[in-house]
Amino acid sequence: KYISVVVVIVGTIAAILYPMDNIEEFLYLINSVFAPMIAVQIVDYYILKKDSSHKGIDAINLAVWAAGFVMYRCSMNFDFVLGNTLPVMAVTGVLCYIANKIKGVSATQKGSKNV
Repeated sequence: KYISVVVVIVGTIAAILYPMDNIEEFLYLINSVFAPMIAVQIVDYYILKKDSSHKGIDAINLAVWAAGFVMYRCSMNFDFVLGNTLPVMAVTGVLCYIANKIKGVSATQKGSKNV
């Protein structure tokens, strides 16, 4: 939550100070931050049914978000029929699901070995 608030504040300040004649790059930056973040949140909450609001930082989801951010920035070099946002969100969502399932399986296996 705190990182999101910081990004919104920095984005608002940048929007005020940035020349309005060419804001396309700024909008791409905002989208490259928030599109993967929303994909991770959707998968985490609605598909995996996890409530992470009481946790600190989830390293797995942070790594998936970072990969989504890099993927979005790299995908800007290509033209997709659907644009960049939907494909990146879909791939980020799949990565989030797989990473969390692997994490869940390894945590379950560690727990069963200790029994």
